[in-house]
Amino acid sequence: MARTSHGEGFKIEIDLDNASPKSVWNQISTARGLSEWIAPRVDVSLRKIHVFWDETGDDRSATVTDLKKGEYIQWNWNDCPTSYVRMEIVVSELSHFVSLMVNDHDEHLEPATLQKIWANHRRKLRLSLGLS
Repeated sequence: MARTSHGEGFKIEIDLDNASPKSVWNQISTARGLSEWIAPRVDVSLRKIHVFWDETGDDRSATVTDLKKGEYIQWNWNDCPTSYVRMEIVVSELSHFVSLMVNDHDEHLEPATLQKIWANHRRKLRLSLGLS
């Protein structure tokens, strides 16, 4: 389910079925994990994230501004501190299925563009976790 709004950015819940929360955490908080689904290359050091979107040098740096290990991470883009990505792991009490709640608020991108980007990210994330 996706929702868009200029004030709230783009929100999506990515169903990850029976993926382990620990595996999902590794995919959203480590350079290796993020490089499998967000961008071809991601560097993570302490509270800094550097995303290399493509081979032509298109990149963006961010600072981790909120984090609870194993649960959620948020980073704000350094070129526009009001733009951020927040990802939170949610485990259903009833089914024990795992979801990733994403809020991508980017001042430079329209919600329709973010929707397309996250549709691709969703597919790649599920594949990186061994899900179809």
